[in-house]
Amino acid sequence: MDETLRDVQPRCCIDRLRAPTLYWTLHAVRGEARPPRVGFIHFPLLPSMVVASGLEQPSMDFPVMLRAVETVLGVIARADDQAVRV
Repeated sequence: MDETLRDVQPRCCIDRLRAPTLYWTLHAVRGEARPPRVGFIHFPLLPSMVVASGLEQPSMDFPVMLRAVETVLGVIARADDQAVRV
């Protein structure tokens, strides 16, 4: 296996799981009277995971990931609060 294919393989395996899971969830809630919001947040590997893999890949420190989740949840909460007021 050449290096290019080996570098791409892990991402492809994740994509084969991520997309069907998201679309199955979207389909499952579509018929509900008030379907919940469904979404997906992708985060890169932790730096230690990149080092362990031996491949050059994007990484992100856990505190930055946590801050991103907090920010997204804050935006969703504010949007839901505004929707209730209308």
